[in-house]
Amino acid sequence: MPDPLLGCAIKAVIALSPGAELSEQDVVRHCARELEDFMVPRHVEFRDALPKTDSGKIRRKQVQA
Repeated sequence: MPDPLLGCAIKAVIALSPGAELSEQDVVRHCARELEDFMVPRHVEFRDALPKTDSGKIRRKQVQA
C-alpha cells in the first residue's frame, strides 16, 4: 500500500481459524522479532476468509484490491 515516507508499505492480510484470537499488535510484535525492520507490516487487516482458486491457492490480486 502507498506510504508517503517509504513509497510503499507492507500490509498483512490475515484470515484467522475459527476460535483463534490475534490482535494487530501481536502480529506486528511477532514480525518485528522475526523479520528485518523494512519487512514488518505497517498495517494489519483481518478478514473472515481469503479468496482462493479452485486448487486452493490464494488469489493475491483479489487480496490486494
